[in-house]
Amino acid sequence: PKSLSELIGGCQVTDQAVMRDMSRLADDIGKGYREEQLTLCDYCLSLLEAQRSRIAGQLPLKIKVNSALSLAGAAAVVILLI
Repeated sequence: PKSLSELIGGCQVTDQAVMRDMSRLADDIGKGYREEQLTLCDYCLSLLEAQRSRIAGQLPLKIKVNSALSLAGAAAVVILLI
């Protein structure tokens, strides 16, 4: 990518609100005063941190479900073979 807009456009972000805000960051970066830029960066960072926290919170649940399904599947195979 040759610009921040191209870099962000190539990201696979499923949350449209996050993608919109990242695109806004890419479009606005370097076009305002330093304080405005820092505020925009902080805002985008807080959105991404919230998204990361939400995904990280769901990960242990998915791991537990996948583990339980794998064990149940293995038990079913053992029962069928016996």
